[in-house]
Amino acid sequence: MRTKLLLFMTAALVTCAACAQTPIDETRPADANGVVEVSNTKGAVTVIGADANEVKITGTLGKGTERLDIEASGPRTSVIVVIPKDSKEVESTDLELSVPKGSAVEIECVAGTIQVSGVTGRLSLDTVNGSITVADAAGEAYLKSVNGAISLAGAPTEVEANTVNGSIDIKGASSRVDAMTISGKIAVEGEGLKRLSAKTVRGAFAFAGSFAEDASVDITTQQGGIELKLPESTSAGFDLSTFTGAIVNRLSDDPSTDSGKIGAGRSAKFSTGTGSASVRARTFNGAITIDKK
Repeated sequence: MRTKLLLFMTAALVTCAACAQTPIDETRPADANGVVEVSNTKGAVTVIGADANEVKITGTLGKGTERLDIEASGPRTSVIVVIPKDSKEVESTDLELSVPKGSAVEIECVAGTIQVSGVTGRLSLDTVNGSITVADAAGEAYLKSVNGAISLAGAPTEVEANTVNGSIDIKGASSRVDAMTISGKIAVEGEGLKRLSAKTVRGAFAFAGSFAEDASVDITTQQGGIELKLPESTSAGFDLSTFTGAIVNRLSDDPSTDSGKIGAGRSAKFSTGTGSASVRARTFNGAITIDKK
């Protein structure tokens, strides 16, 4: 009797362990330059670009998850984690995908981090609670989080990064950057940028790199300093103002027009080279520093 009871209990434990996490191992053929769409309500999504023309999905389905839907139609492959509408207890589903490196990747998460590396196509990544990390980017990147930091590196062409609570770090930008956060610092590195727009309420801003001759740059912070590190050969007109903080120009010997006292508003206007680019920087509480790179 005791032996039968022990065998029953052992079988029950094995069954519970199996239903807690269901392994995923699926592969579908895919276009070299197709679109891969991923939707995961709860859990992390990791995507890696590869040479093979296929989408390989591995990971585990969390307990309480209904199923994993995979649909391949033309150039688009969709991967959707389906959870019951009335389910209150669903464990995280963590997905790892290998996709053709030329793919456009679209990811939507509610509670989970997103990591993408080695993908050269367009990226559209969106999560509510979680960070976004991108490595080796080479195309357009549109990144959005509510609670989480955003980090991107590579050689992206156009970048839009938005978060409410979290820092933004962009490296390797070469054309256009739009970045905005409510609470967090913004740091951008890039060469030959044509457009740079950055806004933060509680956090500093820093840029290191260069601008195109006809670049348009607009930086705004409420509580945080602004620092630009630029080549001596920079050709731009600068329009700077701060309510509480100093304005420092170490880029050139050009005398600036600096008026007002710290705490009562200060402003500075000056040009370097032919002044072809336009650089505007505004902060309420913080210093503005223009330095040599």
